[in-house]
Order: sequence, then structure tokens, then C-alpha cells
Amino acid sequence: MKLHKWIISLGVIMGLSLGIGLMATPQAKASSWHKGAPKVLKGTWRSTYFHSKDFSNFAYTRVYFGIDNKSTFGINQFYNKHKKLISSGCGWGINNKLHYRKLSKTKYQLVDYFGKSKDYHTVKLHGHKATISNTGTSVMFTKIKKITDYLRD
Repeated sequence: MKLHKWIISLGVIMGLSLGIGLMATPQAKASSWHKGAPKVLKGTWRSTYFHSKDFSNFAYTRVYFGIDNKSTFGINQFYNKHKKLISSGCGWGINNKLHYRKLSKTKYQLVDYFGKSKDYHTVKLHGHKATISNTGTSVMFTKIKKITDYLRD
């Protein structure tokens, strides 16, 4: 019986401590939106090879994602099972009116427009690499120097 009361008392104390701690913790405020892109994100990023459910007739897909001060662009390349290039240059156009906000020390959210349609990207930096997420897909990218040096790989 004593053990039962002790366990209940411990649970009540832990619950109160947690509740007081949550109330005392200030809520993080989302940062404001800024025009363009932060310097650290500008440039061209190349993804790893990955399997895409959207392009299932190809074994692998690789994406080039470009960010400048006003817009983003993307190019898809498709490969066979031996990672030999089959089709290149299928892009999704240039999105403009680029804005960003900083979510944390290494995480940014980008928003841009293709016509009246909004497109969101979340970028999480990992040194010279980044995980770029869009519409539920998250892929690892590496920053490259010039896109023209890589489009024929």
C-alpha cells in the first residue's frame, strides 16, 4: 500500500513539474520573411541518385536545384539501373518572387511563385551539404560550382 501511494505521489510531482516547466518556457516566434535568399543557400545544388515514385519508369533520378537572389530553378535527370544517363533537362521552370525565413541556425524555408502557385522548400544545412524538402520528398544535395560541368554525367 505504501509503495502504491509513493508511485502516485511521484507521478503527481512529475506531472506538476512538467506543467510548470512548459508554462515557463517562452514560445519560439517564427522569424519574418525576407526577399531573396541567404548567401549560404545561393548557388547550384546536386542531389544524390534516388528512386522517385513520380518517375518510376527510370531506375534513378538526380535533381539540380538552383537558388539565386530572386528565383529558384530545377532540372531532373533520369538514369538506368547502372546509373547511366538516359534523359536530361526535364526541368520545372524558373520560380520567381523568392522569399525566405530562417527557422533555426541551419534551417531555412523558401517560398517562391510559379504564376500564382506558391512553392515551399525547406533547406536543412549539413556543412557543404543540404537536405532539401519539397512536397513531402526529402533528398540530400551537395553544393556544386557550375551546373554546366555536371549536366553530362
